[in-house]
Amino acid sequence: MQKSKALKLFIILFFTLQGYNLHAQSFYEFSYYFEVNNVRKQYKAFLVRHADGTGFMITRYFYESGEGAGEGRRFTIEEDYARGKDGLPDTTLLVLKSTGLPDPALINASVYTQTQNDTAYDNYQGPLVLFKKDSKTGYFEPAAIISPYPNVEVPVTILQMNYLPHGLDERTFPTYFMENDPLYGQLFFAKSGLPNPKTTSLHLIIVANTNDNSIGNSCVIDKDGTYKFFKQICEVLNVSFKPKIIFGSTYSKKNVDLAITNLRPKKDDIVVFYYSGHGFSNTGDKYFYPYLDLREKTSQKYGGKYALNIQDIYESLKSKGARLTVVVSDCCNSDPSIGSTVISNIATTRDISLGWNEDLCKQLFMDSVRRSILMTAASKGEVSAGNNNIGGIFSYNMRASLEKFMSPFNGSNVSWEEILVNVKQKTISKAANTLCPQADETYKPCTQNPLFKLEKGK
Repeated sequence: MQKSKALKLFIILFFTLQGYNLHAQSFYEFSYYFEVNNVRKQYKAFLVRHADGTGFMITRYFYESGEGAGEGRRFTIEEDYARGKDGLPDTTLLVLKSTGLPDPALINASVYTQTQNDTAYDNYQGPLVLFKKDSKTGYFEPAAIISPYPNVEVPVTILQMNYLPHGLDERTFPTYFMENDPLYGQLFFAKSGLPNPKTTSLHLIIVANTNDNSIGNSCVIDKDGTYKFFKQICEVLNVSFKPKIIFGSTYSKKNVDLAITNLRPKKDDIVVFYYSGHGFSNTGDKYFYPYLDLREKTSQKYGGKYALNIQDIYESLKSKGARLTVVVSDCCNSDPSIGSTVISNIATTRDISLGWNEDLCKQLFMDSVRRSILMTAASKGEVSAGNNNIGGIFSYNMRASLEKFMSPFNGSNVSWEEILVNVKQKTISKAANTLCPQADETYKPCTQNPLFKLEKGK
C-alpha cells in the first residue's frame, strides 16, 4: 500500500475508533536546540503520555545546515511531582524524565554519521520535560525542557512546544516512524470488528454505595467509569453486554446476593464484578481481602449479616465456569473506625485516543486459557484513597492501565500479569504522593498496596 493511501486510511481509522476512548493518551511535539562544544544540536521530539503517568518519547536530531535529519531514538518516560525544599511533592509541577538507555532506533539512521567528536551523543538520555498546572483549566501543560546531557548544565532554546489535538497526522507520523515499525501496521491495517452473531456475553455486576454521605460522589464516578469502560470492551469485541447495576435505593446485601445467585454465564462468557464503597477487615480471621459494607441504612448493625467478604464473592463467581472471571473491590481493608482518605487530584493532561488494538483486547478478554482474577485496592490494615474528581485511585489506575496496554502503542502482546503489576505500582506511587492523617494527628505519605490473585484453568 502506498504511503499516501495508508495515511488516508489512518485518518479514517482514527475517527472510527474515537468511541473507544476513556482516559486515552496525550500527544505533544517539541522543537528545541542547545549547544555542546560550540556545536548546535537541534531536535524534534514526539511525546506520548498515558493517563497513568507513563509513556514514551521519540527524539530526532536535525542538522543545523538543513541538509537532512539524523536518527531517532525512543525513550521510556515516567513522571513525578517536583519536590520542594522540605521534600514534599509540589503538586503543581510535573517532571517527565526518560528511564535508562534508549530503545532501538525507530527511524532510519543511514543519513546520520556519528564522528569521534560527537561522543556526547552516546550519553544522550532524552530531555526532561516540565509540565505546570494551569489554574484555570486544571490541566498540566508543557512549560520547559531541560538538557539531556548528564552532569552538564546546557541552556535549552525552545522553538515550539505544541499539543497535538488530533494525534498523529500526515505531517507527524513520517517524522518519527517508519513503515516497517509494528505500530504502522496496527494503525493502518487495523481490523474493523469481529463477525456476528454475538455468541459471547459480558456479564457486569456493579455495586456502588452512591448514597453514602462521605464517599457517595466518588462512588458515582467509579460506577460510571466502570460501566462505560466495559460497555466499550463489548463494542470492540462485538459481544453482548449484560449489566446489573446496584446503587442508590437498590443498594443492599439482599440485591447483591440475588445478582450473584441469578448469574448463569455460558462457558465462553466473561463475568466482571465491581464494588465501590466502604470496606473493612477483621484482624482475627483468615481473610486478607476486605469485607464489603452492604447496609442500605446507617441504623443497621455494622458487619454481620449486612457484609460479604470479596473473597467469598470471588469463589462463588469463579465456580460458575465462565471463560474469564474478574472480581474487583475498591474499598478500605482496615479497622472500620478508619475512614477512606480524600486525596488531591491526580495530574491530568488534555487527551484524545487513537483507539484500542482489537487483537490486544481479545488476548485479555477472549483468550483460550481460562482465567479468574481477584483484586482489591488495599492490603489488610490499609485504607483506600480517592476523591470527587477521579474516584478511587485504584479504580482510576485499573482502567488507565487496561487502556494503556490495549493501545496501538503497546506492540502485539499483552498479559494480565503485566497489567496487574502496573496497577499496583501506580496505585502505590499515587498514594505515596498523598498525605494521610496519623493517630498522633500528624500527616505522613499514604500507604496503599493493592492485592491480587490470578488463577488459570483449562
